[in-house]
Amino acid sequence: MPEPGTDALLTVDGPDGQVRVLVLDEQQALAIDRGRVLGEDRLVLSDGLVLADGDELRLHTTESTTSLALLPAPDSLTGTGLGTPAADGAFTRWPLTLPDGTAAPALTCVRAEATVPPARTGGPHHRASAPRDEDFDSAAVYRVVVPRAALAGEGEVLLRVAYTGDVARAYVGGRLIADHFWYGPDWEIGLRRFAGAALEHGIEIRVLPLAGDSTVYVDASVRDGLAAARDRACVDHVGLVPVHRATVRAALEADPAGQDPGHCGFAEPERALPVGHGFRRRVHGARDVRVLVRRQTRVRRPP
Repeated sequence: MPEPGTDALLTVDGPDGQVRVLVLDEQQALAIDRGRVLGEDRLVLSDGLVLADGDELRLHTTESTTSLALLPAPDSLTGTGLGTPAADGAFTRWPLTLPDGTAAPALTCVRAEATVPPARTGGPHHRASAPRDEDFDSAAVYRVVVPRAALAGEGEVLLRVAYTGDVARAYVGGRLIADHFWYGPDWEIGLRRFAGAALEHGIEIRVLPLAGDSTVYVDASVRDGLAAARDRACVDHVGLVPVHRATVRAALEADPAGQDPGHCGFAEPERALPVGHGFRRRVHGARDVRVLVRRQTRVRRPP
């Protein structure tokens, strides 16, 4: 039995014929999907968000260097940034290089002091409650200035915020645009829809510390970070991350009879296939099983 991976493609003989079974490792299983891609049923393996629409495949990623693997592979793919394809087990993988970097934002501390809000409970089960709006009047305050060049294009740009604290809010021109409870990963805020106001006013970040008697549970690997929020509230650093959008196409030759060579007799039209937002599929024998992956990362409980 081979180790799970892209080359672990098995052929199983059964009473009704042969079935091909692909056995992937856990990371690959969370990055694969199956659908009608480039005119044919294919498996798509990518760490980014992929949308299939007719003869186009659109990849959305925050990485400047990534790749795309298909099974079965089309004869050829064309697109800006595509490299030379190479075999990856049963797949064919295309490397993809996209523009790297963007202008850096400027971070200024407006008020370093923050008042710790009281630990509150509410509801019939007396669960721990979020801080109130008025608590943020006494939060630590930071201002982020976004360079105009960073939002000059049309794609999404993420403001990535690393902070120490229990909860944070983001404002543009006095309007609340996002909030975040700390649970380990950096906070990411999409700026495209607020581009004009963000360039005019900047972005205000308010951070509150965690009350000493508050009972908030996070993954064991990041508990030290939450413990630090009992002593301080601050923005540690910020960065801008462009979301690249790359389009690749396959040259599909017409069938002599005039039928799309990828057509398999289905009457339904092709539609966009989302890949990479929690819904995953695994192939077991001849059945296609769709899996929704959810992870509970933070829980508030009453003391």
